[in-house]
Amino acid sequence: MFRVVDTIRQKHLDWVRSILASKNWKQHRLAVEAGLSPSALNKFFNDPTDTRTLNSYSIEKIETATGVPLTVRGAPLERAQTREGGEIVQVSSGSELVAAAKEGKNGVDAWEIRARVLELAGYIPGDILVVDENATPQPGDVVVAQQFDRNGEAETIVRIFETSFLVAATMDPAYLSPILINKDIQVRGVVIASIRSRRAA
Repeated sequence: MFRVVDTIRQKHLDWVRSILASKNWKQHRLAVEAGLSPSALNKFFNDPTDTRTLNSYSIEKIETATGVPLTVRGAPLERAQTREGGEIVQVSSGSELVAAAKEGKNGVDAWEIRARVLELAGYIPGDILVVDENATPQPGDVVVAQQFDRNGEAETIVRIFETSFLVAATMDPAYLSPILINKDIQVRGVVIASIRSRRAA
């Protein structure tokens, strides 16, 4: 079956290759100019076992450094499932706590959880999740993932990572079915911190 994630990754690879060719740059120079980790970019570019796509942070840094926009992004993390009623949406990092959690790290974004999908694990609607897209998930980690449908449309979800499944922790029956990790699921990042605003008036 056609794999959407592979197509997005290929578009990202083609974009980086075209930049390197047009500017006559090596990968290391692109990383330095964009303020990215040379080793991370090298792994993305050269490791055949790496299935990740570029995250929104890396895309924006490369676009800014080179002046070459990525005009076709497919279904990257920042554009998936931001409609009203979605489980989780990306937010700005205006909070000092979010900025502190992100300091010195590439590929770290802030997301606001909007659903009761992890309420029994201690995460409630309104909590801000700090997500590291470069971390490798381990069983029991809370992760952000993309779930692709047959049309290649992606929904961004948040679940607990287990070896073969993504699972919820909630009393809401709408989220209780485990999700099999297969070719239609791409885990995009691991929650490394959460922030809850003061609820008192």
